[in-house]
Amino acid sequence: MDKIIYSLQITLIGFTVVMVILYLLYAIIALFNRIFYRPAKAEGPGPSAPPREAKPAVSSSPGLSPRIVAAITAAVAGYMQAEGSSPGKITITVPSRLKGTGGSWVTMGRMGLLNGRLEHERLRRKGFREKI
Repeated sequence: MDKIIYSLQITLIGFTVVMVILYLLYAIIALFNRIFYRPAKAEGPGPSAPPREAKPAVSSSPGLSPRIVAAITAAVAGYMQAEGSSPGKITITVPSRLKGTGGSWVTMGRMGLLNGRLEHERLRRKGFREKI
């Protein structure tokens, strides 16, 4: 019985020490944040920068889908707007159908590969291993 009480005391002391150190680290980080953080100054009614012309940043490449490029561009524009610097006018155009995608044959092939992969993963999780 004495060993159990002794071990509970050690556990309680160790837990208390860890929590106190974590709280002190949090307090130090909060203190550094108050000392060194400088918020961005809001622009007054003074002259603003003229809007920049929209230029295509990324040309079409076989590795990136235009939809992905459009999503990244929209995310960057939203971030810049939230930070207070306006990116100017951005126009995003996504072609409705890309040339050379192969149509339904490619889609059916991809679905077949995906179904095969899902079946393989299901068998792997069950522990089935085929011997070669």
